[in-house]
This record gives sequence, C-alpha cells and structure tokens, in this order.
Amino acid sequence: MRGLPHRAEGFGYILAYAMILGTPVVATDYSGSSDFLLPSTGYPVRAREVPVPRGHGILPMENAVWADVSVEAMAKALTEVAENPDNAASRAKIAADMMASRYSMAAQTLRYRARLEILHGLSSNEGQRATKARSRRVS
Repeated sequence: MRGLPHRAEGFGYILAYAMILGTPVVATDYSGSSDFLLPSTGYPVRAREVPVPRGHGILPMENAVWADVSVEAMAKALTEVAENPDNAASRAKIAADMMASRYSMAAQTLRYRARLEILHGLSSNEGQRATKARSRRVS
C-alpha cells in the first residue's frame, strides 16, 4: 500500500508507477492524478483548495492555490486498505489493468499518432485553402 498525499501533481508519476505494479494507492484527489486515481482504481482522498503561502518557492505566483488534504481523511482511507485487503487488491488489479491499457507506451503512441494525423489534416486543409485563395486573387 502506498499513501501519497500531495498538494499538486502534474501527472502523478509516483502514483502511476505504484498502480502499474499493482500496489493499492491512497492519494490526494486533486490535479493530474485525478485522471486515473478513481474510486474503482484506488482511494482518492478529497482535499480543499487553499492559497499557496506568499513567497513559496514551488509556486511563486499571485493567487496560486493547491490542495490541503485532511490528515483524518487520509488516515481513514489508509485504515480502509489495511482492514479490507481483498477490496484493496481488487482495486489495485483494476488500476494495473487500466494503466497497462491506457497509459502504456503502445497506448500513448496510438493517441499521439491519432492527434498528429488530425493536426496534419488541419494544416493540410488550411494550406490548400490558402493556396486556392491566393490563386483566385492572382487570376
């Protein structure tokens, strides 16, 4: 079991790695990890947004916010995992399967390829339209 509270994760690689390995994950339900840490794949712990303290080195910008997870809620989720290992194992299996199918190199490659083909089609169509517009102006 991995308990991983955080204030703001980009993607959440540590959570993802744990999930790939079939480890039950308890973590803050906030930021990038919310895309894949679901009640069916782990134990997302709700948090509230709070202002980042002024002058903080990680987010040194005006009006920045991050997560403030309840220690009690995190402890409750960790206790749930410890007291119900079969349920935790079931969620971990679902998480590992999901990570393999949606976030593997092969899955990412297919997503990137599809997006690049869309973008290429858009740029090709725009180029064709511009060429036609130029040729109409010349005639």
